[in-house]
Amino acid sequence: MLRENKIVWMTGIFILALLLRISALVGLPLKMVSDDDFQYHYIAQNINAAIRGEELEDKKMFLEYATVRGWGYPIFLAGVYSVFESRAGYARLIQCIIDSISCLLIFCIGKNFFNEKIGFTAALTASLYPSFIYHSTLLYQETTTIFLILLYVFFMDKACAQKKISLFFVSGILLTILSFYRSGFILLPLVIVPVLVLILKHLYTKNYVHFFASFVAGATFMFVLYGSFIYVLTGSLTLNKPAVAWSFYETLHRDGWISDTFAPTATKELIEVAQEHSFTIPEDGNVSNLSSKVYLIAGLRIIQANPIAFMLQFIKRFNRMWTYVVTYPGRWHDKHVWVQQVFHRCIVNLALFEVPLSFCFRLWPRYLFFLFLNAVYIPIVGNPRYALPAMPFVII
Repeated sequence: MLRENKIVWMTGIFILALLLRISALVGLPLKMVSDDDFQYHYIAQNINAAIRGEELEDKKMFLEYATVRGWGYPIFLAGVYSVFESRAGYARLIQCIIDSISCLLIFCIGKNFFNEKIGFTAALTASLYPSFIYHSTLLYQETTTIFLILLYVFFMDKACAQKKISLFFVSGILLTILSFYRSGFILLPLVIVPVLVLILKHLYTKNYVHFFASFVAGATFMFVLYGSFIYVLTGSLTLNKPAVAWSFYETLHRDGWISDTFAPTATKELIEVAQEHSFTIPEDGNVSNLSSKVYLIAGLRIIQANPIAFMLQFIKRFNRMWTYVVTYPGRWHDKHVWVQQVFHRCIVNLALFEVPLSFCFRLWPRYLFFLFLNAVYIPIVGNPRYALPAMPFVII
């Protein structure tokens, strides 16, 4: 029944997902453009002027924001703004459509990994998942990042199954886009490429080099194209450079449910290390411009002073990242979202219970993205929002 009416089921999932997201877009109070989304919005508003070679109001701010946040999502916003005159509402609407398409990709990936019934159940769950719905209404890159990850996994799986060099080439292009789309993903190729080599050697003992070469060619092609665009835009090869060092240090001495911060704090350890490396602390206490080495050494000293507290904090971050859901009407620990929390925790717990039962080599993407996000974000913050890119695979 499901096989015969697959198009009907997929259309139904898409319509359900889209209606829920548009309802949220229309019915929920819009979040003020104030933090990450302000920076994305600012970059997007100035990209077209930078391409035309016009003088920017604050080029330094433009480059700083773009270096930390990456160019990918602002380029997407700039494309929308160029058509709809910088109206953020249209960007949100397009994200609702993209997120609905992501549900269809989840169906296809679930079907390819397991069967159509599991694909349908996963897609239906994704269409109802509250954090996917909520983030599709924000000027955050989560929605488009999830779409790109699913697109990459879909093409990579098709390439391995069909043994087509062209699909490996497209997969390489998508990996480069992903790596520079989200600032925390700059190290993603270091994880994916070795795993891909192992998979190709496992599947195609003799011809795996040809497929891998095609993949590398696609990734290189996109890197050259992307690098050339950025060079024309800025006059230099300004790639992603997230503030990992001070974020690592900053979160070591913070605890509990606290607001995100956008600058490091002048602790005793940081001031001591800065002075040892001949840095002068300004009278206003601004320590945002120290070297990465200073932040890392200060962070390590905090760990050495109390390693047990660090381990407890690490466990708390893991718990915070995976057992809470970011959604309306409040922060992820808000008591008003308990129904959504229960839904989220059921999904995560069922996924953890199911992994030993279905562990196999072919399901590498869901294990890989889960481990990568933990390795990158838990030592820094452990914000539940950062777990979203892996949630499609948790759901599947």
